[in-house]
Amino acid sequence: MPYFNQAQGAQPAVARSIADLRSQGVVLLDGPDGYESHPPEQRNPQAYPWHLALATVGSIVSPTS
Repeated sequence: MPYFNQAQGAQPAVARSIADLRSQGVVLLDGPDGYESHPPEQRNPQAYPWHLALATVGSIVSPTS
């Protein structure tokens, strides 16, 4: 799940990188289903949706006994 601001996310290389990672099977949570980027200089790390990241990891990786 990325953590970048809207100006960084608007760079064409970001969209290409996300598409490349997804084509390789990497699960990226961004946009309405994950992390939505913040305006520049208005970050709020406390609002980062860790619960979504952890739930997704839990759905992909099952613990071994």
